[in-house]
Amino acid sequence: MAEFDRPRLHHAVVHLTFVAHHLYVQVTVFNTRTAQQKKVLFQRIAQLLAESPGIRPEDVFLTIADAPKENWSVGHGLAQFA
Repeated sequence: MAEFDRPRLHHAVVHLTFVAHHLYVQVTVFNTRTAQQKKVLFQRIAQLLAESPGIRPEDVFLTIADAPKENWSVGHGLAQFA
């Protein structure tokens, strides 16, 4: 749908669900973003999805699930960020 610079979305998990003309997006990230950064992200995602593939902004539902770094394991069963 859209490309993001890898350094800007490192250690993020994105879940997309499309139900009855509504797109539900959940982004799981470290808990390091401010409320303002999240607002900007929400606006940008809705804008990009409107541009391509043409989803109306009012049909985009977004959530951010932010978790402490120690709650992440990104391979090998290790807590790399704890």
